[in-house]
Amino acid sequence: MIIMKRFILAVFGCALASMASAQITTNIPLTRIESLESHTQTILIKGFAPVGSMTVEGDVISVRIKATSEVNTGHKLQAAVVEIAGKQEIDRIVIDYDEIDSLLNGIDFMSKADYGLSPLPGFDATYTTRAGLRVAAYTSRRSETIQPYIQSNTSGRLDLTANQLAELRSLIQQAKTNLDSLESK
Repeated sequence: MIIMKRFILAVFGCALASMASAQITTNIPLTRIESLESHTQTILIKGFAPVGSMTVEGDVISVRIKATSEVNTGHKLQAAVVEIAGKQEIDRIVIDYDEIDSLLNGIDFMSKADYGLSPLPGFDATYTTRAGLRVAAYTSRRSETIQPYIQSNTSGRLDLTANQLAELRSLIQQAKTNLDSLESK
């Protein structure tokens, strides 16, 4: 009887853990444009255009822009999308227009990171967007340098050179410039 009770408790515990995990991984929109695009019973128009791409350690990082409007209300939002295409998966991270400047400032900070950021010998400085694109710099024990990287909620860390970080910044800046030109039309 005790064994049966333990078995039932174990099964019940696994079921609760599974339900909790399912709740954590729901697809709640993290950005304003994703929230708009989740509207139902309305007409949505989604436009998009490529900005550019770069290759890092065999992975391709692409930047594109998107603009979504809801016909019934006239509500319009714009965003940049960073896509990291690895060997096994593709991760798309949406960056609302209103957070692009902050992301660019975060990239600028990481490009200037030095050992004075922390009184301790090691550090990890990060900037993360609403949707989970992380731009960071850390002290690498292997090379005894400061190493910039990007990462998303689902992709692994992708180390960048200083030139690659500057190239990524340039692509995101170009995305913002392209979005700005849409507003003037």
